[in-house]
Amino acid sequence: MPPRASRLAPAALLAVLAAALGPARAAGESVRFGRSDACDAPFAREPASADALQRTAFEWTHEAPLKNWEYAVVNIAESGMRDNEWYDWELEAHCGRVTYSSAVRMPAVLQKYTSLGNFRTTIVKVTCVQAGSVVLNDVRLSDIPFIRRVHITSRLRFADGLAETLAHAQFDLPWYLRFLRSTATDIVTRSYTEEVRATVHQLCAARG
Repeated sequence: MPPRASRLAPAALLAVLAAALGPARAAGESVRFGRSDACDAPFAREPASADALQRTAFEWTHEAPLKNWEYAVVNIAESGMRDNEWYDWELEAHCGRVTYSSAVRMPAVLQKYTSLGNFRTTIVKVTCVQAGSVVLNDVRLSDIPFIRRVHITSRLRFADGLAETLAHAQFDLPWYLRFLRSTATDIVTRSYTEEVRATVHQLCAARG
């Protein structure tokens, strides 16, 4: 029996992009976006804890099995978070890192461009908290067919009953698939929007 695949997340929507990407003469693409979600009572869970990160990952993958799960508390030097443009050098931070893999089903929109069905991708996510109200994320996807990188950094600021998100995603698109640029950008935006919603839900929902 084939492994259960997620319903277009996390890599699923990102994998729509990934499966269409190739290694030759790839052009770097970049997209920025933001959103605002209601959050009356942060933090129901500690953002950088194993519990919060696992629950978020499970929700983002639509409850697909999380294989090879690893969690570690990391210091800021180990986190790589200094590459996050929103990192505040004046503030202390505490961070957690998770690594896991998830089965992904190739969405129909790109099935005509590839013979791939299901595959497994690896996700590494680092979450750091600053000032007790700012959550920084660094998400990297690998083991994706034909792709060099998907790298997303973001800042979630919790204040006044809201969780305000700014995100910056980078990926490589080969020259012969440049006609899919708008599709790829939409895929990245929608996928990370789902991740943000899962994060906000876990950090703002009651424990249970």
